[in-house]
Amino acid sequence: MFTDLSSQIIFPLIPLFLTSLGAGATVVGIVEGAAETTASFLKVIS
Repeated sequence: MFTDLSSQIIFPLIPLFLTSLGAGATVVGIVEGAAETTASFLKVIS
């Protein structure tokens, strides 16, 4: 339960963190897409 809560708190901050590191919009989009794909895949498995 706490893992789910903490991941939902941190997940929206990933784009802000990546842009602060100097990542472009393409990189942010790829990372966001990979995160969504992984989350969906893990929901199907569990």
